[in-house]
Amino acid sequence: TSTGAKDAGGHGLLIPRLQGTVDSISFPLVTSTRSGQKMRISKGCPASIDLDEDVAWLFGLYAAEGSASPRGAGSTAWRAFLSLSAAEGQTADRAVDILKRRGIAATRIRTGENAQNVTVRSTPLALTLRRLMGHGAHNKTVPDEVLLHKDPAILTAFLAGYVTGDGTDSEHVVQAVTVSRTLALRLQLLLARLGRLRRISRHVGK
Repeated sequence: TSTGAKDAGGHGLLIPRLQGTVDSISFPLVTSTRSGQKMRISKGCPASIDLDEDVAWLFGLYAAEGSASPRGAGSTAWRAFLSLSAAEGQTADRAVDILKRRGIAATRIRTGENAQNVTVRSTPLALTLRRLMGHGAHNKTVPDEVLLHKDPAILTAFLAGYVTGDGTDSEHVVQAVTVSRTLALRLQLLLARLGRLRRISRHVGK
């Protein structure tokens, strides 16, 4: 099925309303041994993480504010980061709590007068976040595992996490700011699935 919206010029658009095909899903948190022949669970990390509303919220926040990188030059250990303002203490605390309740090490670190990071100290999860939501602001996306989930609460939670980092959401307006065209289009599809029709506006800096 499809639903209607308007583009920035006021022209009518038909947006497909995708059907949910993903039921419960769990992401394995494993890494390869150096030989590449076996898999092992990273020390201190659970074998997998289930996609529930809290994890969907964390995924949305990562799509807005997250990055992942090796621990050092030539290192096989990875860390993921959520870059937040110093005023976003509740957001940082919630992210740390979600991770720690699942046995994943995370710390909140002040990185400047007006900035802080939530550091995820799990190579498997860092690589999972990078794979699902993309790396670099221009390459972020909404993963199929969220976009096509049968439970609307998962979509709503992802959207809430995203706008917590890069947008606003009220009864009448959802404003999500991104430089990723793919992310913008997939957020529009997500909103259509929730019955919330929104247009995409392009803003060009001077």
